[in-house]
Amino acid sequence: MKILKVLFYSVLLLSLEQVTAAVSVSVTPGAQLFITPGVDISREIVATMTLNADQPYNVSISDNNGGALKNGELTIPFRISYNNNSEITPSIIPTIVETGSLITDGEATVAVSIFGSDTATSAAGNYTTTLTLTITGL
Repeated sequence: MKILKVLFYSVLLLSLEQVTAAVSVSVTPGAQLFITPGVDISREIVATMTLNADQPYNVSISDNNGGALKNGELTIPFRISYNNNSEITPSIIPTIVETGSLITDGEATVAVSIFGSDTATSAAGNYTTTLTLTITGL
């Protein structure tokens, strides 16, 4: 049985816009998913964020590959779930995943899911992507 090794080299990048609040992010650098072809991955947590905000805010997520893990020209589609909400396919264009008000020590997770049917014939190798999390003050 072959095993695909999927690496998220930069799991989460944080950019801040118009936020005066203290925001801290806790991420496991170089989080890895190991994919067995044909086997589903369901909501594997790849990042955890702790948020302190003294004003209302939006959280949005984008992906530099538009929802695909890449190994050269090879791709594997994936979906994400922010804070255990509905899964979405991340886009190059930021998608708002949370609108919040004042919060202290709020925790949120980013999880990845992959359909086994999308990996059944994939070549072994390192597949990567970069997710960007943007926090914007309202």
